[in-house]
Amino acid sequence: MLRAAAYMFPQVGYCQGMNFMVSIILEVMNHNEHMSFLIFVHFLNSKKLSIESVFMQGLPELELMNFTFDKLIQYFCRDLYEHLDELEMRTEYFTFKWCLTLYSCFLPVELTTHVFDLFILDGWPAIYEIGISLMNNFLGDKLKEMETMADVSQYFRDDMRMSMTYGEEKMREIVFGTHMLQLSSILPLLKENYYSRIAQEEGEQNTNTQNQNMVQEGEQEEQKTPIQTERIMME
Repeated sequence: MLRAAAYMFPQVGYCQGMNFMVSIILEVMNHNEHMSFLIFVHFLNSKKLSIESVFMQGLPELELMNFTFDKLIQYFCRDLYEHLDELEMRTEYFTFKWCLTLYSCFLPVELTTHVFDLFILDGWPAIYEIGISLMNNFLGDKLKEMETMADVSQYFRDDMRMSMTYGEEKMREIVFGTHMLQLSSILPLLKENYYSRIAQEEGEQNTNTQNQNMVQEGEQEEQKTPIQTERIMME
């Protein structure tokens, strides 16, 4: 399936993370490869879901998503954000994979299927809402008890996906907690802020490059001056 998708979308090819998505789709479709392939192609081809742009060479949209998640966690989960900052744990450590796999490498299958449903209905806002709901309704208290970056890393890597970690009631809280968030007006502002920062950084980089070029040209002129003076004197 992944090889066929890479053939259909050569500008994307295969990217790490796709295998997790396909495994969930296969599970939901009772391992019907034909139907699972069509659904995955829809994920890649849909303008609403725009998965293709995430997997394009260089992962152009991923930095924007990490930036958006960072600002949302800072706003909606300030205490947790400050705790992670004290541990020198950057949010992109886990939001990177959240976006690339739609949580399928972090959450148990029973919960990930609900995530996929919300993603198909609402697109990327659902992914941000699930992340904030996870932080508020499940992860926050657990992560605040951890005292080192290694503890947090191990939890995200090994423990978070275990089904026994979640009860049915907790799963409902996480899923329905997304409806308490109103991100539709916030996300465009964060996107605008991100690209404004990128433009400003590029402008500063161009200015620094121009200044460096001017300095180098000045040094070259200074090196030429003694030779030119010597020639004038000889003439």
